[in-house]
Amino acid sequence: MDGLYATFLLCGTASLWPWNAFLSAAAFFQERLSNHQHLADNYTSTMMTVSTLTSVICNYMLSRHQAINYKKLLLYGNVLQASIFAIMAVSVLIETPQVPYFIFTSFAVLVSSVAACFTQVALMALANLRSAELSNATVVGNAVSGVLPSASMLAGGGRALWYFIASVVIVIVAQLAVFASDWKDGYKDEINIETMEESLVTDTPSNNSSVAYWDLKPIHPLHLVITITFFVTLVFPVFASSVTSPKVASKTFIPLAFFVWNSGDLLGRLLLNYHPLLPRDTRHMVAYSILRILFVPLFLFCNVKGRGGWPDGVYLLLQLVFGITNGHLFGAAYMQVGEVLSTDGEKQAAASYTALVINISLLAGSVSSYLVVFLIR
Repeated sequence: MDGLYATFLLCGTASLWPWNAFLSAAAFFQERLSNHQHLADNYTSTMMTVSTLTSVICNYMLSRHQAINYKKLLLYGNVLQASIFAIMAVSVLIETPQVPYFIFTSFAVLVSSVAACFTQVALMALANLRSAELSNATVVGNAVSGVLPSASMLAGGGRALWYFIASVVIVIVAQLAVFASDWKDGYKDEINIETMEESLVTDTPSNNSSVAYWDLKPIHPLHLVITITFFVTLVFPVFASSVTSPKVASKTFIPLAFFVWNSGDLLGRLLLNYHPLLPRDTRHMVAYSILRILFVPLFLFCNVKGRGGWPDGVYLLLQLVFGITNGHLFGAAYMQVGEVLSTDGEKQAAASYTALVINISLLAGSVSSYLVVFLIR
């Protein structure tokens, strides 16, 4: 593994850490809000809605201003992310009434989502300019960011303080890796800082802001795959925080479910390194993404809200396979965005548009998750 690949892998891990951290800590937040059952029941769906709505707005704004210094954007995102998680760590030690704490947490999710938007767009733009290999490093890092938060919660015995401190550390380490990596030589032609700053004040034909979404037709089928995949996937956090075990405490079982799903997601993305398992026919990929809807009725047969159902092993196996299919489909579509475009301007523009599509898909899925919450309560 070369240094640049490792840097993208680490930055990919840090970029989606907040999303997974707030999800994996569902048991902690539900316990913290236990005296206000309505807030506790709707924590996961509210968090997802705030996060995805914020990301949609942020990504839309970035898509309108595509001539950006992406290295600086990455730095701003990491600094903001480390700051908000440091505050979250302190909040664990302070007793706060349920409603103010719910509002505070929602605001923290909002700020964290802005930071994640910055880092995701920056990473995809930089990766698109180079190779599908670096795009793969980013998506594998994204999947690792799902495994590590839930693993750290399990290792810490469900103690949220160490959980949030670990989040701060991983973001700082990622940014240090950027500083240590020799990016200047690797991107001297594509992201020279002086050239980018000049492009912000001059309106030339090469300006990325002139690339309209409808001119990027080759990526539209890939975006459809991403949209369906994430829309279906967003039922996962609701079931992961609602299905309990008759033998294992929720503060352990819920992070375990997140860990299993995210491990599957990571495995699905790693499978793409074996080229025969990389799907390229978008028609087959769309059909594949639609078939994943069948997981929803299967989850309903599990021990939702302690009402009885299939054994823990069957439920965790479902989560594993659901995660594998998510990582496999999304990773395949994401990696091919840069490959199907020809110019650097198109590839950089595609980064913002793809991030926007991802977050619109997640927003639609998170809003629809309220229906799932209503059906299983």
